[in-house]
Amino acid sequence: MFFLTGACGEQSSQDCQQGEETNSSQEEEEQIDPWSRIQDEATSRHEAQLEAQIHDYQQHGDSPEVVRVKAENALLPVYGKELRKVLLEYLQRVMP
Repeated sequence: MFFLTGACGEQSSQDCQQGEETNSSQEEEEQIDPWSRIQDEATSRHEAQLEAQIHDYQQHGDSPEVVRVKAENALLPVYGKELRKVLLEYLQRVMP
């Protein structure tokens, strides 16, 4: 009689499953939607401009929600250009 051992070797099946789940969750975290990381990077590069726009719109007396939306809308063309740049940088890193 012989036993097949997988990647876990001599570990108990429960320990093995926990280790595989940990590895799986770590891999998922690394691969969680790279698009959202690219978007975050693009918008964070223009945080100072956003804050300046917010300050300008606050002087008009709008509510904080309206001010934020107006400021973000005003920066949409800037975000679009930056998003293309960040995407290109990401693709150059991933696909040499």
